[in-house]
Amino acid sequence: MSLFKEKLELKVEEAEFKAQKALSGFSAFQKWVIFICLLCAIPAYFIAKAIGNVYFEKQYRQYLTEAHPSFSNPQKLLIDRIDIASLGENEYTVVAQLINPNLDLAAKAIPYELKFYDADGAVVAPTQTGEFYILPNQRKYVVAPRIESLTGIAKAVLALPSEITWQKKLELPKVELQTSQPKGQDQINPFGYALEGTVTNQSPYYIKEIKLTFLLYGIGGKVIGGSQRSEFSIKPFETRGYKQMWAGISGRNVLKAESHAETNLLDKENLSAPEFPTDNGAGGLGR
Repeated sequence: MSLFKEKLELKVEEAEFKAQKALSGFSAFQKWVIFICLLCAIPAYFIAKAIGNVYFEKQYRQYLTEAHPSFSNPQKLLIDRIDIASLGENEYTVVAQLINPNLDLAAKAIPYELKFYDADGAVVAPTQTGEFYILPNQRKYVVAPRIESLTGIAKAVLALPSEITWQKKLELPKVELQTSQPKGQDQINPFGYALEGTVTNQSPYYIKEIKLTFLLYGIGGKVIGGSQRSEFSIKPFETRGYKQMWAGISGRNVLKAESHAETNLLDKENLSAPEFPTDNGAGGLGR
């Protein structure tokens, strides 16, 4: 071990001697130039490294995946119209119609308050609260089918949140719900107006829930009756019949009747594909 150490020390001394001999051959000016060059080498290294990092970062940045907002400045929901219909003594129906002007934005669980006032602005019935979903470019109906008020309802106000959590939905399941032209007739016992029709699930999905909205129109296109109901567990391509009743409304006042069907395409549990072909030949989604 001592022999190796002596050899190493000898080589170090030899290297020092050669370095001194080499430097002695330079003039004083050359020695200063070499010293300055060695002194500048360290900052020059770091400057060159920084410039290289900036250059290569710029070159590779175009290949990086960056996150950007999928949309900006969504349009607000439009309250198209609010109709108030009298059902007889101290009973009213209120129907509010909304429009989503956003062609690719949807929202779920939007809270609302429906408030009722008389001609003087006084509250005349308890506020109705709830929540709804809305699909892109959809017309939505908020219905209070039967509101009791001793002093009468002259005005209804639908209050929505100032900020709605929108989601961009470019692709949604293709589900077509086809409603027949409803047929209405007077009913004697109990007295009222009955509306009958069908809704057909024109899709290969099992649907957990379909919501039906019914509107009765009178003179001047005014809504004189409205209600909603749900149908559950609709099979692919199934046609389901319905009968809806309004007590106290006479058919002579009904000039037009409409039925609208919708289902929540934002709820993954609402739709499911059948595992086997149905009786009418409708198969799975891969067909």
